[in-house]
Amino acid sequence: KTVQDVEKIRNTVLSATVLQNYLACPAKFYYGTVKELKAEEEVSESLDYGMFGTVYHDTIRAVYSVDDGESISREYIKDWLGRENEIREIVKSVIIREMNAVEVSGRNLVVADVITRYVLKTLECDLQQLEEAGVGAFVILGRELKVTGELHGQKFKGFIDRLDSFAPDQARVVDYKTGKVLDEEENID
Repeated sequence: KTVQDVEKIRNTVLSATVLQNYLACPAKFYYGTVKELKAEEEVSESLDYGMFGTVYHDTIRAVYSVDDGESISREYIKDWLGRENEIREIVKSVIIREMNAVEVSGRNLVVADVITRYVLKTLECDLQQLEEAGVGAFVILGRELKVTGELHGQKFKGFIDRLDSFAPDQARVVDYKTGKVLDEEENID
């Protein structure tokens, strides 16, 4: 790396994705983040991993489409759990938008079903956590919140998928995951 490259890294606001790129392949980090080279866009007939996550996130956002400060009750969640076909239609509409397509077909029908199951599982987990906490609802404090910070002079950025609260003076950071999460990564004190 040149002196200019090192300076560019120091002045770059790093995200989790950029750090993952570095850990997976330092060359990818160097060419993408430092030299700002972009891979050629490929036309795909099926959803890639990034689109999968976007479809899931956008569907959850549509299901929990309440204003910040409003509550999500057990009844609200139970109602959505009974609307699997409606969730599937939301998923399909997001896939159509993401792929700039006119319909969902082939492999993407299977992917739509998988994403629908992820959404239903998320609702089931939220309902279970409400029951375990012994409360009837949680409050949405914010969604898709950009956060920034600095550690030893290096700037970082990230997004909180959902910030909610089960009790006054408590906040919970929810990061929707469509990939594998290890047990030790699940809870952070």
